[in-house]
Amino acid sequence: MVQQTDFNYISKDILDSGLSLHEKKELLKRLYDNYNLLVVPKKRKRTTISKSTKEFLEKVFEKKQWITREERQIVAMECGITPLQVRIWVCCYLYTFTTHHYILLTISYIYIYIYIL
Repeated sequence: MVQQTDFNYISKDILDSGLSLHEKKELLKRLYDNYNLLVVPKKRKRTTISKSTKEFLEKVFEKKQWITREERQIVAMECGITPLQVRIWVCCYLYTFTTHHYILLTISYIYIYIYIL
């Protein structure tokens, strides 16, 4: 990948060259047109996991909420995804799980409070 400083040096070299103004203009135009390809990295698209992978991860989560690095690698090989994807999924699922748990707990306390009154 070309660095920003390399891009600046290339454009400076074009401007300092003995080319005609029209040639400099064309070269700089082509360079700026390809700027995104040369300097700015492309964003990766989001990858979705299959239904079977999600079910497998949920089963693993039911057995053990926090898994070690080695267990993550084993689960990732079983699912066909990366260990980082497993870690992110578990963290997001744990957050969702605890949030729903606290919501249900709060609702049950409200019902108990209303029932007592």
